[in-house]
Amino acid sequence: MPRKKIGYVERVDELTGEITKSVSWYSNKFTESFVMLRTTDGLDWFLRLSKNEKSLIVLMHNWADPKTGRISLQGWQREEVCIKLGINRRNISVILHSLCDLDCLVRISQNDFMVNPAHMFKCSANEVRERIEKYKSLK
Repeated sequence: MPRKKIGYVERVDELTGEITKSVSWYSNKFTESFVMLRTTDGLDWFLRLSKNEKSLIVLMHNWADPKTGRISLQGWQREEVCIKLGINRRNISVILHSLCDLDCLVRISQNDFMVNPAHMFKCSANEVRERIEKYKSLK
């Protein structure tokens, strides 16, 4: 399994210049998880979002299935949103509706959504175009 060095720190004794400790951090494709913000079409879509809309869409992208971009919003996730954003469950529904209107999400069913990969994505860059077409077909 290939490892990539992602960080390195040395502790040096200031008096002697001697390295007293060194630590390296490594990563591999199985330990990394990230969401990519796509700027190809600009950031107007992101800048017009409210604070809570921005927070929720980032959470939705984080929770989305990396193979499909879909998310089935579960009760525990709604509870986490309420806690992190300091809102009630009713507000989640209002924000989700707004994000759908702003083309950040498409609703597939009551609790199932697909996040817009033209804005952000959690997959290989090679898959983005195919994901965008799938998203458009669901609208």
